[in-house]
Amino acid sequence: MLRSDLVEDLLAFTEEDRRRFLLYLSSFFVQNGKSAGEEVRLLHYLLQVLFVANDDGPKQLLTREEIFKQVFPSFSFDEKRLNRVLHAARERVRAFVQTVIGNASASSTETDLSRMVEFFLERGAIKVAERYARQLQRQLDKDDSIGQERDQWTISATRMLLSFHMSTGSEESSKYIFQAIEALNNQYLTLRADLLLALLNLHSQRASMEETDVQQHVQAFFELSQGSSWQASLNGQLYTAALHTMQGSAEEQEQAFHTLLHLYMDNRERMGEHEKSRFEALIFNFCARHFNQLQYREYLLDFYRRQADRLTRIPARGIHANEFLNLTILGVMARDLKFVRALAEESHHHIYGQDPPEMYHQLVKAYLAFEKGDFLKTFRLLQQINFSAPEHQYLLRVLEIKALYEMKEEGLLEGRLNALRVALSREKLLVREKKQVLKNFYALMMRLWRLSSLGAAAKPSEVRKLEEDILQKAPKLELQWLQKKLRLLEVARSPSRRY
Repeated sequence: MLRSDLVEDLLAFTEEDRRRFLLYLSSFFVQNGKSAGEEVRLLHYLLQVLFVANDDGPKQLLTREEIFKQVFPSFSFDEKRLNRVLHAARERVRAFVQTVIGNASASSTETDLSRMVEFFLERGAIKVAERYARQLQRQLDKDDSIGQERDQWTISATRMLLSFHMSTGSEESSKYIFQAIEALNNQYLTLRADLLLALLNLHSQRASMEETDVQQHVQAFFELSQGSSWQASLNGQLYTAALHTMQGSAEEQEQAFHTLLHLYMDNRERMGEHEKSRFEALIFNFCARHFNQLQYREYLLDFYRRQADRLTRIPARGIHANEFLNLTILGVMARDLKFVRALAEESHHHIYGQDPPEMYHQLVKAYLAFEKGDFLKTFRLLQQINFSAPEHQYLLRVLEIKALYEMKEEGLLEGRLNALRVALSREKLLVREKKQVLKNFYALMMRLWRLSSLGAAAKPSEVRKLEEDILQKAPKLELQWLQKKLRLLEVARSPSRRY
């Protein structure tokens, strides 16, 4: 035991460290486990033997058999039990070091190892620090996670290894300087790419900047990252593909999307939560924009099924309003109303966005009421909502128009349709693409309403043309509903026709 890692760590403690460690062992931090007393007794014994004069000397008192007898006086020697307690004792020492360094909340092995190197290096225990530095290097080589947290840890670990090698006069110092510079550059490019994605996403929702200004930012980034190690890394490939899905020609965007989807599906288990959320939102939005194409519809519904399964297996958590509404809309499209209802109840007080959670919850209740055929309740619920974000305001307007059509409230329906037309003509925040989708809905609804008013007098050619236009131009959420209303109109116009 004299040569064990645990003993070497304890021997490197200063007198002040030992005093604080004894206080730590008696604190509530280490007394909250059922068997915490075993490793605490072991550590007390080791400190007594190592730092208090004793005639027998530490060699005789540090045999494995003697240590076991001190910790388990009523049991015969058991190698497995002793190893378990020794492991727990090492973890106690590591946790104590985190409190000394000022990072008591750190829990990852990687962060722990950096702190251990720092702690023992400060105390001049080069041999002990070297042992932890080797472990840290192995962890750095082994870790294959992706994301900003990984980038930050790589920088921290590389700088700590650099400090160690410079302190010992190692010839490897220059290698770690270059690695630290590369890690910092990679982190900078990742953060910049992430901010550009946020900018492009915002620009796709609202006309906040000139198109040329946005493209200049993107082009400058591609020129900066050209030929860098970041560009060749998996992180770089993901972000590069993601950026290309939001700019360029339609063909270029589609090619970039398939690259992104392939990389995401193959590596999602290695990603941090931020990266998962970012790329999932991008994939969702791209598929939603191409919903009329079968393959993207399949991607979107597969994405929904995985998200629904994930949310049903984890406790309530904070969820952004956009993600909440996207999942709601997909759930309605997939006719999975049980999931939509459960999502609304579980996330009721955990939705964060521009408006209070209750408003988003009310909108989902309105969707559910509409799907159940309770159109009056739908209409009444919608009157209680006043969204700030324009994209959410139009969700409300569209659902309200559908409810009034179902209720055959022609006076109110005409007023709401005219209000939608006027609002779109004055709208400055929504981007052209989203405005066009809403204009298409307005035009399709006006034609459907006119044909329903004509009844049997409606021309077959007009009905067929509307059917074609609905398939091509209807918003994704309204496609099935508009098709259903048109089929009912055709049945009413031609009762003898079979479907």
